[in-house]
Amino acid sequence: MVGWIILAVIVVIVTLIMLIPVGADIRYEDGVVRLSAKAAWIRLQLIPKPKKSQKEEKPPKARKKKEKPPVLLKNNAFAVPLEGITASYSLPGKKEIDPTFISACFYYILFGIML
Repeated sequence: MVGWIILAVIVVIVTLIMLIPVGADIRYEDGVVRLSAKAAWIRLQLIPKPKKSQKEEKPPKARKKKEKPPVLLKNNAFAVPLEGITASYSLPGKKEIDPTFISACFYYILFGIML
């Protein structure tokens, strides 16, 4: 009798171990997201297979990010060391003024005041 109880406990433990998810897999096929999990050696389909009407739908088009054109900063030797500070905040646009020289003036004056 004790042997059967031990065997039943072992079977329950093995069954519970099999239900612990080992890995998940997410795939995008034919416009449908498929999610499945692998529990021990059993593969479970978590999202049911789509109907034919869902397969006919096309995936959404990916939006292209608008790239900004490169910016060339032309400054004299007084402002060149501070171009990195200007670039860390934001580079000027196509029709904007380069703020590096103006910020260089204030930077050097305020740094001198701090000393």
